[in-house]
This record gives sequence, C-alpha cells and structure tokens, in this order.
Amino acid sequence: KNATAAVRYHHAFKGGLLEHTLAVTEICDAISRVYHNLNYDLLISGAILHDIGKIREYKTLATTEVTDEGKLLGHITIGYGWVLEKIKQINDFPQELRDRLLHIILSHHGQKEFGSPKRPKILEAFIVYYVDHMDADIGGYNIILEENKSGSDWSDYVKNFKRSVFLKKLELPGDEDSRDIKRTVAGKLDRGNTKTNGEEKQQEELF
Repeated sequence: KNATAAVRYHHAFKGGLLEHTLAVTEICDAISRVYHNLNYDLLISGAILHDIGKIREYKTLATTEVTDEGKLLGHITIGYGWVLEKIKQINDFPQELRDRLLHIILSHHGQKEFGSPKRPKILEAFIVYYVDHMDADIGGYNIILEENKSGSDWSDYVKNFKRSVFLKKLELPGDEDSRDIKRTVAGKLDRGNTKTNGEEKQQEELF
C-alpha cells in the first residue's frame, strides 16, 4: 500500500500505485457496463495486475528510487514474471486465460517504444492500455496543478505532454450558488436520522 507509481509525473507518492490501480480498476468496471462483449474477470484481473511489477521496481524511503531489479528489467518484465510464477502454482490453470492475462501485462504501455514488448491484441488489453494512459495523464496534470503555487494560468513546458498546459480554473456565473446548495444538502445529510419532518421536506425540495 506504500508503493509509488513513479519517480515523478503521475501518482509519484507513497500509496500512489494503489490509488492509480484502484482508479484504473474502477474505470474498467464502468466500461464493462457499456461494452458487454468482453470478459469481465479477465479485464478486472488485468487492471489490478497491470502495474504489479512497480512494487519491486521502486523503493521509497526519504525519496523514491529505482531498484537494481527495476533498472535491469523494468516493471512490465517484473510483473510478467511474478504473475507467471504465481500461475504455475495453481493446478490446471487454463493456458488460454494465462496467455491473455499475461498479454495484458506485457501490452499495457501500448507501443514497443514505450516499453511494451507487445501491442494490445485483445479487447481487454486495449481497454487496460487506454485507461492506464488516461489515468496517468490525469494524475500528472493534477500534480502540475498542485505544484502551481504561483497561481499561473499556464504551466511550464511539460515533457510528458510535450506542451504547456492551461491551468486556470473555469469559473461560471452561478457556480458559488451551486456550491452553497451542495454544502447545505451535505450538511443536512450528515445529520442522518436527527432530521425533523420539516427538514426532510426541505431537503426533498432542494433535490
């Protein structure tokens, strides 16, 4: 639970790998409700295990560093070997399921130039690749926002994005009123069973 997802850029903090993995898994779960021609168990297993090698790729003490194993092999190769080792301990594990699950791990960076020895070739692998990439970019963008202490509208050049990004928050007329209503509703919900009949009626009117 303390593992980081990277040295820098996205989810580069203690617990970052868990946060990233949960996000990828939740998004894959949501996608499965839209596209029904996929194997749900395979998709979710791939989402959970795609970055498992990062547990051994990085070590986090005062700072995050890449381990010798990480430098020599990388998290994709580590994850592939680790999962394969566990599969071999399960009697009669289906070979086709093994191959598809390992394929998701090997292909989740999408391209050979990004570290994947294989490109996605099954639907579940395509989904894990795109969701992983999206969550990594959103995580990277959020870190840029957090580090923008000066409140600048634009970031400096971001290597991973190959561009500067616009950081100014969108403020629209009525936003403050909307936030006031949400705070009022949240406050009433927090009271739980202590609401009076009048309060319940007022809450219904707010919704």
